[in-house]
Amino acid sequence: MDFGTSSGHVKRERDNNELDRACSGRASDEEDGSATRKKLRLSKEQSAYLEESFKEHNTLNPKQKLALAKQLNLRPRQVEVWFQNRRASWLID
Repeated sequence: MDFGTSSGHVKRERDNNELDRACSGRASDEEDGSATRKKLRLSKEQSAYLEESFKEHNTLNPKQKLALAKQLNLRPRQVEVWFQNRRASWLID
């Protein structure tokens, strides 16, 4: 019986994984020894500051994002995702 696990399929999957790694700039977890990143919990102060910033402007330009990230000791991507999630919940309400 053939369950669709031909060697061509395995090779394509391996090639795709290598391409993903090359594009992301990160090695796989097995290679660098790290586990998946733990979800960050923001402090009350960080959350409050982000909320106040959101009330002023619900979108950020790159300079604002970088400034907020530095002030709150977060990565710019974390600030970006927080704003994306906050806009999504704002639209639902």
